[in-house]
Amino acid sequence: MCRGTMNADIESPDMSDTSIRVSNELADELFDRKRRGESYEDVIWRLIEQADDTEEDGDA
Repeated sequence: MCRGTMNADIESPDMSDTSIRVSNELADELFDRKRRGESYEDVIWRLIEQADDTEEDGDA
């Protein structure tokens, strides 16, 4: 699965947002991993993609 940064202009009007609670420690960790111009959603998707890639490499 590959998901890039989505521009708000092209998102479906049906898309909705939700909130999740994380500890201060995790929030700090996400902030540290954030790249310039990235949203927290972008960071989470990037980490998921990296984990998926690692799993696929292990399956080979």
